[in-house]
Amino acid sequence: MIISGSMAIVTGASSGIGQSFTEHLLQKGATVYGLSRNLERMLAHKESLGNMGEHYHPFQMDISDHDAIESWVNEEFKVADIHPDILINNAGVGYFDQVEELRFDGIKVSCFFPGSIATRFFDHIDWIEVHDGMMHPDEVANTLIHVLETSDNFLINEITMRPLQPKSNS
Repeated sequence: MIISGSMAIVTGASSGIGQSFTEHLLQKGATVYGLSRNLERMLAHKESLGNMGEHYHPFQMDISDHDAIESWVNEEFKVADIHPDILINNAGVGYFDQVEELRFDGIKVSCFFPGSIATRFFDHIDWIEVHDGMMHPDEVANTLIHVLETSDNFLINEITMRPLQPKSNS
């Protein structure tokens, strides 16, 4: 897939790997629609992006609200020929079902199973502290970009990522 000129939706775009996914997609020339409950953080991120921010469209959205999502999609993409090319469902909500049948419709689905990533995810977990041995959001985003840039007939359906040294040596 050629990312330049594509349209992407990134959920959980206000921090962590969602923010990193957004930056990497913008650097590759995509237009990104960021969804998160925290609009202020997304707007601050948009501001920090400089000229790249022109192609970043943040929207405050709780993706667990199905009716709100449906309404937003119908409003934002009401022109029949305009549709997202990429969906990064990063907001921590899971839907478990068979996704194999989509392959035969030309739709790629890749599931990422990341280990510990140095993000705000661990802010409210007392027994885990962010440390240098964790993966960095940019490392995960670089892997995403690689998966997206594979040829149209190449599918990577699952990726498991783990830090080499998950605990700090100190």
